[in-house]
Amino acid sequence: MTHTLLLTINNHPLSLSESLTYLRVAGKLQPFLMEIVQQYILKQEISAVADIDTVEQYYDRFSAPTATCPTREIRAMTDH
Repeated sequence: MTHTLLLTINNHPLSLSESLTYLRVAGKLQPFLMEIVQQYILKQEISAVADIDTVEQYYDRFSAPTATCPTREIRAMTDH
């Protein structure tokens, strides 16, 4: 079994597994993992919004001049 080196303390290599064990024993593993999950979800949501903006730009470029984008109207109402 290979150990993934996470860091070195006083010339002692510390594996990811050992590090997670220390976090678990200290009662900090769950908050640590929750932070990772939250950051992952946040990144996914930001990517989704970026994709929506790209779709809106495409829509604006190829739609009729009088057409409106409902998402933009909702966004404008919530910006106030």
